[in-house]
Amino acid sequence: MTFRLAVTEAALAQRCLRQFALAREGIRGLHAGAGIGVAAHSLLESFIFHGASDTALAAALARDPADEAELQRAVSGAIHRSLFDEAPAFVARHSIDELVALAEAGHALAAFLAALILRARRAGVVGEEALTGTLEASEREVDWLSSDGTIELTGRIDLLCRDRQSGESYVVDLKTGLADAAAVAQVQMYALALQREGWSGSPALLHIEGCRLKLIKVDQEPAANAALESRLRHLREIAEGRVTPAAASDSLLCQRCPVQRACWERWGPTLSSSNTAPAESPPGARASMSKSAVPSAVAEDARRLEKMLRARRIPVVEVNPKDAIVGPSVVRYRVKLREGGALARVERAALDLQRDMNWSAEPLIQNDGPFVAIDAPRPDRETLSWSLVPKLVGLRIPVGLALDRTLIELDLADAPHMLIAGATGSGKTVFLQSLIISLLERRASAPCELVIVDPKMVDFLPFNRCALFQPVVTDPAESVALLVELAEVELKRRTARLVKMGLSHRLLIPAGEEPMLPRIVIIDEFADLMMSLPDKKAKQAFLDPVQRLLQKARFAGIHLVIATQRPSVDSIPGSLKANLNVRIAFRLADATNSQIVLDEPGAERLLDRGDLLIKRPGSLVRAQGFFVVRSDIDAVA
Repeated sequence: MTFRLAVTEAALAQRCLRQFALAREGIRGLHAGAGIGVAAHSLLESFIFHGASDTALAAALARDPADEAELQRAVSGAIHRSLFDEAPAFVARHSIDELVALAEAGHALAAFLAALILRARRAGVVGEEALTGTLEASEREVDWLSSDGTIELTGRIDLLCRDRQSGESYVVDLKTGLADAAAVAQVQMYALALQREGWSGSPALLHIEGCRLKLIKVDQEPAANAALESRLRHLREIAEGRVTPAAASDSLLCQRCPVQRACWERWGPTLSSSNTAPAESPPGARASMSKSAVPSAVAEDARRLEKMLRARRIPVVEVNPKDAIVGPSVVRYRVKLREGGALARVERAALDLQRDMNWSAEPLIQNDGPFVAIDAPRPDRETLSWSLVPKLVGLRIPVGLALDRTLIELDLADAPHMLIAGATGSGKTVFLQSLIISLLERRASAPCELVIVDPKMVDFLPFNRCALFQPVVTDPAESVALLVELAEVELKRRTARLVKMGLSHRLLIPAGEEPMLPRIVIIDEFADLMMSLPDKKAKQAFLDPVQRLLQKARFAGIHLVIATQRPSVDSIPGSLKANLNVRIAFRLADATNSQIVLDEPGAERLLDRGDLLIKRPGSLVRAQGFFVVRSDIDAVA
């Protein structure tokens, strides 16, 4: 049976046999700059096949005697026109940093091609022949078969070119990343394959790094064919598992290896502990998994995820399972990218990762310090019972458990107002119920006036048995009147009292005086209230007092918790949102809704049943809310 091998795979083995074995399984190590390699090759191919049809270049090639400055400009213009034509495809696949690197590579490539064509003109070659006779072929497929026919080596040559002044021919391999022993072996194998077809010439590497370019001539090994056959037989034994691959002899290569963890898990460490410094613990890691207690499923999925990311040419350093955080609802895999790696490239792969990893939902992807966080849904989600919530004081309310299982709590006295949004089944209503229960449980030590507005007339009526400031308000007209009265009467009354006492905040009222109790108004389905108003004038007349409450009611102890199922710019205008500096988003219908609530996408990728994002000034944190049942409500009634 014939063993088929790509030239790029065989060349990788020149760098490290273990990298080769892992690459056969799809675990590939990409090097910095390799992300633009395909795009640079397409520029080269486009120039070779379409350059002669470029009007300015055709005119410069035909001019006799040659105007060398004009010819250089024409080659550069043709390359950059190809770059412009392919720009839409490049933008879809590459980050801004990669596009800048590609433009620099195009500039260097243009200089090299112009130099070759100028040598042809100096040798007296005029017109299209100066181009086609110099650049003979691009992306040419070659095959090499071992003498016994058991091993087939296939590849695609970047460029066949001829120096028309010296008469020497070259098979050139274009490198935009690392030009090392593997690159040399690759171009040597291309040359051997062509020599089987009667071609005579030399191998060379065209190495582009930034805007610098080198043409490196490569010496062919003596007895190269026999040496290649012996090496390929050894690679076959490794690929078939009959031989254990040796580690690279270069310790620096091992230290920087992008597949080091996969290698060590299979064959053991290649370095002593003195050569490798332990990874620094990320901020807040005190509650994450123990470094020695990574669940096997998490370790396996981290390895699979790294493989899937590399298959999409995302420049991953590693996905270390020991950096993962197992939260109540999701597992956060923390991916370290190479320098220049872009978050946007990972985000574009979200749906593909969901399919490849067989996740039940699209992962939420965001920056997490030096990592890119990929949140995968847990198949065995935890339900956080209300009994887990510790006793809080004042106006502090529990939001939920963060991924590292620390309690996220919020002080309404500092907030002082909140915006909450979530689609049906997302957990928004249960969260509002938990907020109410939390305040009612400590009403003896921290009394407050609690008002609930429930236009749906379903979810909050059981709280009528509790010590509310007034019964649950369900009529839309009464709800509007309540908020207007709060702004026009209650806020003015409280303000006048504080002014008379010469105080700036209700908390400064001295002991012995009648306290000014905080009044928390929880409004469910704020959008429905807006829709109940007949026209734009009535809506504005309602929004004006709400706006005053948000701007001025904090010092008087009036706090609004505004919740909605359908956030929109009409129901939550920017003037309101500017004063709602604490926002909690449960799962929303789409990225537009998320943008309205959080000023950024992400909530559309949340799970249901209490999975949330809380945004406070300077931070966005994912958490799992607590689950409240009817017995919890009955307990505080």
